[in-house]
Amino acid sequence: MTGRLGRTRAVVLLAAFALYVLVRLVGPCGESSGGVDSITAVIEAPEAQPAGEDLRRLSRKVGQGEPLDLVLRRLDVPGAWRMEAERLLGEEIDLRRILPGETVGVAWDTGGALREVSLVRDALTSVVVTFPDSGSASVAMRVREPEIRLRAVTGRVNGSLYESVIAAGGEADLVMRFADLLGWEVDFLTEPRSEDSFRMLVEERRLDGEFLGFGKIYALEYDGARASGRAVRYEDDEGKVDWYDDEGSTVRRAFLKSPLQYRRISSRFSARRRHPILKTVRPHWGVDYAAPRGTPVSALGEGVVTFAGRKGGYGNYVEIRHSSSYTTCYAHLWKFGKGIRRGVRVAQGQVIGLVGSTGLSTGPHLDFRVKRNGDFVDPLRLKSPPGRSVPGEERESFDRSREIAWHLADSLAVTGESMALLPGWSEDSASGEKSRRSTLPGDDATR
Repeated sequence: MTGRLGRTRAVVLLAAFALYVLVRLVGPCGESSGGVDSITAVIEAPEAQPAGEDLRRLSRKVGQGEPLDLVLRRLDVPGAWRMEAERLLGEEIDLRRILPGETVGVAWDTGGALREVSLVRDALTSVVVTFPDSGSASVAMRVREPEIRLRAVTGRVNGSLYESVIAAGGEADLVMRFADLLGWEVDFLTEPRSEDSFRMLVEERRLDGEFLGFGKIYALEYDGARASGRAVRYEDDEGKVDWYDDEGSTVRRAFLKSPLQYRRISSRFSARRRHPILKTVRPHWGVDYAAPRGTPVSALGEGVVTFAGRKGGYGNYVEIRHSSSYTTCYAHLWKFGKGIRRGVRVAQGQVIGLVGSTGLSTGPHLDFRVKRNGDFVDPLRLKSPPGRSVPGEERESFDRSREIAWHLADSLAVTGESMALLPGWSEDSASGEKSRRSTLPGDDATR
């Protein structure tokens, strides 16, 4: 008897639930009530999510060449929701600049209504479109702040500088910045030797305990058998950031030590050289850097392009005037850099072309030449004009900052630990050029 009653109740409940679903989908008079096929109505007034119920979340990484619309389609987001999400996301970011590897996420409630579309750009930044129970959808940029700490990265060269810094706990970007900052003092392609030492005082960024990357470099040193250099970061009263040596002179020079990363020097500056193609003895007023075809060639310093085109035996050729005294020349290029043409101003380190073998050339290399007051000079013996110095009235502040930076670098190198940024330090983890003035711990100056 009891079993029969239980089965009867189950049948009644099942019939009631079926009737409820029919009314919800068709409506009391057989008209559509705005179910899944009526997406616009759902966006305007989605079915309320029961309190405290979890959302169903799906995500997908953006593939190479995939537009946002395609990613949303593959996440089964219907047309009207997709268009609204794209419109709102487009208010915050350029949808054409979404990169492969970024993550698109969606969240649905149990009623089948879309509640959220998110684009996670990196560990710190995301853009989120929210579809509420009532009212219009909204978009917000969400930026999380990482914890920024100071640490020392130190070690000795064993193999290449790159391998040695990585082994000491650094990363590729840190190696490149280290080499760029001291590249005027040390030619890191030819001068490093085994057992040379290096050290840095640098920011590290963490989020929820996970390492994200390195921030600003406050102090750095390379102590080598062939060449050495060291510098500290300092921002002057005008807000200009630079890296200075112990004497207060910037380590940045007017010219780079070389215009490219080369494998070897295949021919040097000479008044008498037998030309490999013409088989005649003639002057070679430059240096030939052997490098693979396509190797980027950089402007030795800031200047104006005075020639960019084909020039006889030089092949594809670029000439840059840096001042009333200096001109640099780049020959046998495969291709010209983007936008490189006569009259264009270029920055130091800007790519002006790619290594090639055009003109009278036996293989890919860069024929690099320097003129001073109209006469060719040996690029390998060129002494770069000095850069700016710390203003005299700020020298005391600079000296105090320099001493504290090196003290911290030494202390953290001994302990092998990191320390939190103290009050007065900038918590902007950008490269430095966009940051406001930062004072070191113990520097009570307020500017």
